[in-house]
Amino acid sequence: IHLGHYWSRKETSTRWCEDNTRPQCYRCNCKNPSQALPIFGQKLRKELGDMRFDMLEIKAKSTTKLTAFEYQILIDQYTEKVNQLKEKLNIE
Repeated sequence: IHLGHYWSRKETSTRWCEDNTRPQCYRCNCKNPSQALPIFGQKLRKELGDMRFDMLEIKAKSTTKLTAFEYQILIDQYTEKVNQLKEKLNIE
């Protein structure tokens, strides 16, 4: 399983946005992305709804880059999520 992005990871404004990512197989993410991307987008739009999908598209097309502070917030949030998952699964 790969972490597929609808808008490319080079779009820094949506690179770490969970709405822009979904699990994807290796073939769809790496070998045939041009064929898989339209289907990815249709499913993402259906899941998010038109308004949320359109807002994500606007965000992806912006040139906004995350600041060091915003990256630290993301690091803290995902560290907490990992710790919660480890605790839930009783993993050290």
